[in-house]
Amino acid sequence: MNREGEKNLLRKLGGKPLVKLAGNKWVHGYVLVSLMAVLLSPSFLPAAAGDTLPLFFEGKAVNGEARIYQGSFYLPLSFFSEYLHTAAVWDEGTGRIQLQAGAHPLTMREGAAEFSWGGEKRRLSAAPRQAEGGLWLPVEVANFLGVREMAIGEWLSLSWEKNYLLSIRNADYQGRPAFLFQTARPFTYKAFLLEKPARLVIDFKGVDSYPLLAGVELATLPPVTGIRSSMFTENTMRVVFDLSLLSGFRIVEAAEDPTKLQVVFNSLLTGAGCLPAGKEGGPLVYVETSHPVSSRSSFLPEPDRLVVDIYDATLAGEAMTIPGDGDWVEEVRVSQFDPNTIRLVLYIKDNRDYVVAAANDRPNRLEIRPVQEITGIDWNDREKRLRIKSTGPLQEEITKSPGGLAVELRDAVLKDTARSGASGVRVTATEPSGVRVEVALPEGRDYDYRVEFGDGKREMVLTITQSPLSGKVIILDPGHGGVDSGAIGSRGTREKEINLDVALRLKRKLEEAGARVIMTREDDSYLGLYERAAVANRFDGVLGISLHANFHPNSQVRGVEVFYHPDRASSRKLAESLFANITKETGLTARSIKANKELVFPREVQMPSTLVEMGFLSNYQEEELLRKSEFREKLAAGLFRGILHYLGGE
Repeated sequence: MNREGEKNLLRKLGGKPLVKLAGNKWVHGYVLVSLMAVLLSPSFLPAAAGDTLPLFFEGKAVNGEARIYQGSFYLPLSFFSEYLHTAAVWDEGTGRIQLQAGAHPLTMREGAAEFSWGGEKRRLSAAPRQAEGGLWLPVEVANFLGVREMAIGEWLSLSWEKNYLLSIRNADYQGRPAFLFQTARPFTYKAFLLEKPARLVIDFKGVDSYPLLAGVELATLPPVTGIRSSMFTENTMRVVFDLSLLSGFRIVEAAEDPTKLQVVFNSLLTGAGCLPAGKEGGPLVYVETSHPVSSRSSFLPEPDRLVVDIYDATLAGEAMTIPGDGDWVEEVRVSQFDPNTIRLVLYIKDNRDYVVAAANDRPNRLEIRPVQEITGIDWNDREKRLRIKSTGPLQEEITKSPGGLAVELRDAVLKDTARSGASGVRVTATEPSGVRVEVALPEGRDYDYRVEFGDGKREMVLTITQSPLSGKVIILDPGHGGVDSGAIGSRGTREKEINLDVALRLKRKLEEAGARVIMTREDDSYLGLYERAAVANRFDGVLGISLHANFHPNSQVRGVEVFYHPDRASSRKLAESLFANITKETGLTARSIKANKELVFPREVQMPSTLVEMGFLSNYQEEELLRKSEFREKLAAGLFRGILHYLGGE
């Protein structure tokens, strides 16, 4: 039938809808409803119980398949996290299942044909079940979340009933906090600022509210003080950001995914100043912002001025002039150059090379400082001690390898006379402005080091020491594995993979320091809780650590938790050391150190032992961090320092 024939047939049926079936057959829309009712009945199932069906969603093949059990269609748990954008958690031990997008989780249990949501219980015609190494949920659960069956035959095809706003989440955009919107299908929007009170309004056209998104809880960060959402018209959903002040913002559309949109607010300038030489690392000019910023600098003559533009930033007050340090800078002028740029103009008295960079360990502080001179490098081979002196605060990074140590000095140049005491070490200049000092050690893998600073960080003394880890046996237990994925974040991040990756990084660091490391698993394999304890107890270890990532129904909950058995003082000491060093190294919230008699690993392992929760996969920002290789390296470094401190090495 051609398009004209279709129109004629439609007119004959009074404009009622037609649906085209396989083989170019056409039926009236009402006939199709009756036909689908027959197809969906248990007596018309296309395959035997337990058989699999290809699974399609929104017209595309799904990474997985559907199954039929006792006349009901089932979907894999992974479908709900990867395609329906819920945080899916399955506790294999208790059988508890949780799906969450907003403040109220949908909860079920294996074998129980019901679920709870929003304080109400609802019946299912079939119960969740475990099979083929995974968990399967009846298709009715997807129906409750706004999904309908489009076609059933030799496959199962599903689709969204409406274009829902599926999630609003805290996110990260180029190091700045953002808010990520996810819809079921592409959409159009309109965004605008309003005054008195200050707020940003975003209208999503043709978008409806998602049942599971009710009561979503988000972290509010400056300048955002609150977030509201509601249906503004029948086909428009409105989201309102309440603001502490009118702020610049950016809407970031994902070219590769038209169902996503990010709202990124400008960083707020919260402080600025000029520090003279000898005071808190001076001489330098600094600005402090609510979030890390990017910048660009240039030099202008007559009079000598250094211009620094800070992008995607808003002044929290009026333009200002800051007095200089009396030596390098005469004064600093700070103003809003355009809606998204703050401009600093430094009137320079002493024209020297300069560096503009984030402060060490303070990413929200931008510092402008003259390049320092390294005035002395002295190596005492007998005492294994390296001393470095500079005209300004040292910006150092120390790396260790089996062959020795290297000290990278940033924002520094080497004075000719500095090499006079450098016999026994290798000193080189690095680009664009730095110095590298290398110390060779014949048995480097069993060495450690201690660093002390003096004279406002203008002097550094590095002493090589024997590693306290040499010959020690340490047990690492990467939690979950195999069929047990552990917690799953909203982006599909699996806890078992994080646990193993961090454990392998920590293993490498410990072995470089001379320790012998025993892992309960080194691949994606499954071990029971008591099997893990049995593996640990077969070795004479000095300590054991079980590594995990956390999950909580409230997506705002975040931070590090460390658990120990209350009857073991040595385990508490280990927990305190790990807790302090992980939070210091990563910047994660120091949530709690807890005694717990029920956790199997700390209870059954016959040595000082802890269970470490390395952040929350249910918190979007922490999930984003846990996905990053550099952050996992920080976790491993914090754990390593905690172990070293516990064993008396720091």
